Amino acid sequence: MRRITTTSYPFFGLDSSFSAKPGNSFPLFNVVDIDETRFAIEFAVAGYSREELSVTQEGNYLVVSGTKEKSEDKKYFFKGIAERNFERKIPLRQDSEISNARLENGILEVTLTIKEENKKSIQIG
Repeated sequence: MRRITTTSYPFFGLDSSFSAKPGNSFPLFNVVDIDETRFAIEFAVAGYSREELSVTQEGNYLVVSGTKEKSEDKKYFFKGIAERNFERKIPLRQDSEISNARLENGILEVTLTIKEENKKSIQIG
């Protein structure tokens, strides 16, 4: 297993993005190290359909949002599962980009790829 450092992570601002501040803790997520150039973020979004979720990259931010309409057709004795809209922004390194997103069993997995730096050599004249 390779050692993960803050320079190998595809994120900026680890402390502020990974904290559970009020209003910024939903949905919960994991960061998975796939290989040298890929990471995945797994978001816990049980109850949301593909049509209710959005994954975008806005500049250097991964933005995951969900829109959930409140269910008025059911009468509840107790309601512990939240139906709410959310938006979660996670800062990314400039050289990372979204390469895939999939929803399976209530987990939204967003794969990020670290682009190779453009290397150019020139001949000295």
